[in-house]
Amino acid sequence: MWRNATFACTALFAAGPALLIIVFWSINKFTDVKIQGSIFKYLRRVVSIALPVNYFLLVVELFKEFYTDSTHAMSAHYLFFGINGHGMLVPYIWTGLALGVTAMVIFWIPKLYKNPVWMGVASVFCIIGVWIEKGMGLIVPGLIPSPMGNLVEYQPSTSEFLISLGIWAFGALLFTVMAKVALAIQFGDLKEKTK
Repeated sequence: MWRNATFACTALFAAGPALLIIVFWSINKFTDVKIQGSIFKYLRRVVSIALPVNYFLLVVELFKEFYTDSTHAMSAHYLFFGINGHGMLVPYIWTGLALGVTAMVIFWIPKLYKNPVWMGVASVFCIIGVWIEKGMGLIVPGLIPSPMGNLVEYQPSTSEFLISLGIWAFGALLFTVMAKVALAIQFGDLKEKTK
């Protein structure tokens, strides 16, 4: 149980600062507030440490699963390679890993991460990669095969994707409203009306 919590924490320490990089870049671009470059450096440093730790823990977990080759390893086999022609989640996990590793490489190469566009791309890749790896790779395969040994595959429906997108959009809307109020207070544009 604690391993899953550790996985989640390292993933959050990677995806959270990546999201902050995108938010702060947007604030720099579309408002009069200028976020200091040292903040971007710090956030990039956090992501460039947390993301490799996340993947190291994943490799350790996979080594444990595949080394023992017990029946408990069937979920990992299904997720990464498929079982008997069943492998609907295989493209998801490999795409998530490819995005995460690409983000990690961009965050490590100074020529790339000093360019705001590449740092934004790496941040988006990091967020999507962690979302796929933890969402599709941690929860769903635990139920495949079923406790009875049946292989019942799961693929997210369009409704599930739209609901997930709606949740993200609602969160972005709330953050935008709160950021606008905070920026208005910061600049003194929001003042109490006097009678």
